[in-house]
Amino acid sequence: MDPFKNLTRNDIEKVLTAEQLRITQIILFAMLMGSILLLVPVNILNATKPAPLIAGQISDFGQMFMYGVFIYAIFAYTFIYFFPMLFLSPKALAKRVKAAGVFQDNEQAAFFLVTMDRQFRIIKNAIFEGVSLLALVGIFLELSSTQQQLPSDIWLLAIPVVIHTIYLILNFPSKEKIINDIENNILSRLRA
Repeated sequence: MDPFKNLTRNDIEKVLTAEQLRITQIILFAMLMGSILLLVPVNILNATKPAPLIAGQISDFGQMFMYGVFIYAIFAYTFIYFFPMLFLSPKALAKRVKAAGVFQDNEQAAFFLVTMDRQFRIIKNAIFEGVSLLALVGIFLELSSTQQQLPSDIWLLAIPVVIHTIYLILNFPSKEKIINDIENNILSRLRA
């Protein structure tokens, strides 16, 4: 018997308590704050160094690292675009349902869907965070290799942090958003 056939929106709402919602929100917020809080000491360390007399130039290593980060970012952001097709494919969903075992009631099935949605969100944000942290490592490396303030070009590496921040602000999980995502992206594919 299909455990998701009779599952209703009300069943999902019962399982998605304020506590469950808060757990998801805290995890995603913490992932974002890691990148943002790392950017603050970089700015402070840079401000303590003397300004260059002439326009500074990024080191060769810094330029190569910056190109590498941007190439990696293109691959990572492309993967984020195609990730739902992999994670939420009928075959992948069937495999996860089978691994979860038999659901005794609608509450267990709904809890499974809420957990799967949380995993999906965490993985997507982890990819964003990975690009952000890699870019910040590049800024740190360039900062530690010079006695003067960083040239403005190196701050292009802060773009992934900005992208991650904008993405999370636009997609910050509310109860309604999570329920709609479960219904439209997971439950509809499980019923198909």
